[in-house]
Amino acid sequence: EENYLRDVVCTSTSDCWAVGYYGMFGTPDNYLTLIQHWNGSSWSVVDSPNPDPTYNLLFGVTCSSASDCWAVGKFNSGNYRTLTAKWDGTSWGAVVSPNLDLNNSLEAITCLSASNCWASGSKNDGSATLIQNWDGISWSIVASPNLSSNNQLSGIACTAASNCWAVGVSSSAPFQALTARWDGQAWSIFSMSPAVSSVVSRKIHGTAGTFDIDLPQSGPSGIECRFGGLTNDFQLVFTFATELASVGSVMASAGTVNNTSIGPDAHEYIVDLTNVPNAVYLTVTLNTVHDMSGGVGDASSTVRMIIGDVNGNGVVNSADLSQTKARSGQPIDNSTFRSDIKANGSISSSDITLIKLHLGTGLP
Repeated sequence: EENYLRDVVCTSTSDCWAVGYYGMFGTPDNYLTLIQHWNGSSWSVVDSPNPDPTYNLLFGVTCSSASDCWAVGKFNSGNYRTLTAKWDGTSWGAVVSPNLDLNNSLEAITCLSASNCWASGSKNDGSATLIQNWDGISWSIVASPNLSSNNQLSGIACTAASNCWAVGVSSSAPFQALTARWDGQAWSIFSMSPAVSSVVSRKIHGTAGTFDIDLPQSGPSGIECRFGGLTNDFQLVFTFATELASVGSVMASAGTVNNTSIGPDAHEYIVDLTNVPNAVYLTVTLNTVHDMSGGVGDASSTVRMIIGDVNGNGVVNSADLSQTKARSGQPIDNSTFRSDIKANGSISSSDITLIKLHLGTGLP
């Protein structure tokens, strides 16, 4: 015989309840509810309700007082149905709770008072979230949000009548965290803005490879010192902590947005720009960024465009010229690529000429 305890709650050091189920896996499964009580010195099994003769499970328990506790789960009556059981200070008894469609389950419960409890789980065998509220008289289903076609809420908690949270998973591959919030009026998906891990200005330096200039998200703006060619082309790559689903629109404060796309790595968003002038602050903004976890928000980055500012101090001067002359003919790597102003894979007189043409150019 198998025994499972799935949740526990205490109202004091001498009053705790643990719930779960016991029985045997088989065809069909045979499980009955299991409720145990701690009295300060030992645990004991307490009689618990079983609406079905062979299949009953309890997943969550909570108490608003020593004489008012709830346990939730599911039972099988041809289809899985929600199971709610109440402790009235004397005994546990089943209380009718509603169901939508087929295969319903309640997995967690919390109570603010004897007349305000919330329970969460799933309906349609996990295809959609299920949230119910107890008003002191009866349980009722409250509309709950979903991210995709497969959702469930396995945890719920409240700090006030207008502030509750339910958490679980959305199983639209890959599995994503699902967070819902009650504001006193309705449940809605709570989405954090997608977090930007890094932004770079990227160029291919001929056969030497691809090199990125980091664009810090705080402090002084990064400096792009390389030449954009005859049409002044540049590429910014935004990397996010989560995989992206879509981006609404892209705006640039200078130049023209030529092409945008989610990269081969879905954490990256690539922005190709053309006709970008020199000696400007270029700000690129991604509007309405949606990530795969349901997050939505905007992201932006600013870069100083200063052709020839090899050392990145904000102005093109003799120091940039001397550094590039000293590197002439050296291989392109992470320590020398900024001197390859033309980004053609070699440091030569043409790079020195470009620096001379832009001496004195700078931005604060």
